[in-house]
Amino acid sequence: MKRILFVLFIFISLNAFAQLQVKEGSFKYIPGGIIEDKEEYTDGNDFPMALIKVSTENISELERMRLVFTGNRETQILKEPKTGEIWIYISADPATFINIKHPDYGVIKYMLPEKLCDYCVYEMVLQYVNADAEMMTGFLVVVSEPLEADVYIDGKYNGKTVKVITDIAVGAHELEISKQGYYSVKKNVTIAAGETININETLLPTKKEISISTGQSGDKIYVDGNYAGTSPLTTNLSYGSHEIKVERAGKTISTTINVTQSGGDDGEKLAFKQEIDGHEYVDLGLSVKWATCNVGANKPEEYGDYFAWGETSAKFSYKNDNSKTYYRSMGDIKGNSSYDAATANWGGNWRMPTKAEMQELRDRCNWEWITQNGVNGYKVTGPNGNSIFLPAAGYCFWSSVSRVQKRGEYWGSTPNGVDHSSAYQLYFNGVKRKVMSYGIRYYGQSVRPVIEPVVEIEPIVPEPIVEKPLTIKKDKRFIGANLGIGSDLSAGMSVSLGADVAFPINKTLNLGGYAYFGNTGLGVGGLAVIDFKNGSSIVGGLGFALSDYYSWPDVGFKCGYKFANGIYLTYTISTEVWLFNFCYDFGRFL
Repeated sequence: MKRILFVLFIFISLNAFAQLQVKEGSFKYIPGGIIEDKEEYTDGNDFPMALIKVSTENISELERMRLVFTGNRETQILKEPKTGEIWIYISADPATFINIKHPDYGVIKYMLPEKLCDYCVYEMVLQYVNADAEMMTGFLVVVSEPLEADVYIDGKYNGKTVKVITDIAVGAHELEISKQGYYSVKKNVTIAAGETININETLLPTKKEISISTGQSGDKIYVDGNYAGTSPLTTNLSYGSHEIKVERAGKTISTTINVTQSGGDDGEKLAFKQEIDGHEYVDLGLSVKWATCNVGANKPEEYGDYFAWGETSAKFSYKNDNSKTYYRSMGDIKGNSSYDAATANWGGNWRMPTKAEMQELRDRCNWEWITQNGVNGYKVTGPNGNSIFLPAAGYCFWSSVSRVQKRGEYWGSTPNGVDHSSAYQLYFNGVKRKVMSYGIRYYGQSVRPVIEPVVEIEPIVPEPIVEKPLTIKKDKRFIGANLGIGSDLSAGMSVSLGADVAFPINKTLNLGGYAYFGNTGLGVGGLAVIDFKNGSSIVGGLGFALSDYYSWPDVGFKCGYKFANGIYLTYTISTEVWLFNFCYDFGRFL
């Protein structure tokens, strides 16, 4: 890394009639001080403001009210009188100096000793002095690499580098320059009246132990381009930004971590990104997967294209008269390739996030404002530890891009249900982030696609059909008795008594035999009984027998009723050549 050296030449002209001055060492940042109402104290150019509490010495309450504070062309200043003080709200980003004017005490130009941070609170003391007093001070300019280091004079905090002290007392002083993550520098300086001393120091970084894991042992890990070991890895890294690269089976992933003394990335979890339709996404542990890049970008830190809401291509100018959806009543456009820029450009199931999905990202994730490869934006870390980067890409209005590196505006698919000129957007800057319903539809904004999880359904494998052997229920077997009464034309009345036995063939057919004997002889025969229904049903059958001494065949038909409990009652009408019988059967299906 090239070392940047700062050479600062200070030209100071003193107004012989000026009787105002800022007390030496009085300008200080108030630790923990913060402007609570950030919405109110944002200037007309959308710059956050800082608060400087100005107290006075040797200036009466009436004269204090006559003080006037102004800045450069881009700086806006609001004055608010307080008891014993004057509070001035000043545009933080562009402010470099303050002009302080009094109609009787003259005017001074006070160079701010440090860059003001957004919504921070400072204090300083403004004095009325004797203009004829002998000058007994000198000038000290302190520069460091890196910048924003703390400056202490004789043990007292005096601001951050670059630090210009215009009224340091003559004589010997102890100077200390320190910054978190770097070794401090201490040295002695001697100031002569009217002399300017320039101090330029490079601070050497210290290191911190960091653990890096990919979830799979053996993955190769590189830190700032140098091989560091395999996962899981514990190593010492200097404070600041580092590039981490991981290799696994020919695939590579990389990320940037920020190592700080308090908090920061004490441990880093890396996950190989997955692709759908050629576009990478990250599972943040939310209801949808978030893409790693904006539509039109190839890397997370690239801004990509800008789209008016409900339009699918970028254009040269973004105005209300060339908008396709401005003041048009519409429903949610998610997944509609005619209006959804993500679906139209990426295809498949990629789409713009809904209001609820943007709110989920804002509420359930940790947001950290970082600089990744020179681009400002947010590192958004999900509940499962995985993260994405959202660059501060600004927005397009007419043919110009505004607020790049300052804020991001990302379209959602949900329209404002009341105001047809606006739609929901994810808005953020370095201090706040929120989902808003009043994104103007014809403005050009970024689109970060999402995709719903793919639910894998296992195919249903039918169970093999196994042919089961025919089984016969025992309740189809039956046994019974028969009683026959008949008439023989030659012998008169006849009586017979016998038994029925049958065994099942299937659910309805039983085959067996019967036997009987009587005054006409002994008879045996075959029997077929058919059970026509389950439960109560009609039964029937055919019988055939050889009987008595005539050896005539006995042929008959059996019919009757089977009750639900298995008991049956039938009768058989049979005949021989000269014999006519009625035979009643009583039995039970077993």
